[in-house]
Amino acid sequence: MTKWIICGEEQIIGDGNPIIKHIDLDQEVVIVDGERLTEARAEQISEEIMEEVYKYYGMNFVARKLLS
Repeated sequence: MTKWIICGEEQIIGDGNPIIKHIDLDQEVVIVDGERLTEARAEQISEEIMEEVYKYYGMNFVARKLLS
């Protein structure tokens, strides 16, 4: 079974030897939590992951969109 992990615009297929390829979510269909993944949702997921990582290490998190 192939496991799909989505990180922004990169798709990591993990089975011991990960392959990283850039994907265009407008051209490819990726389903996450029963819904088609969009560029906006991929960005939101990455922000949520980073927020949890920062919390775990006791650091303050500032969303990237606020840094622009």
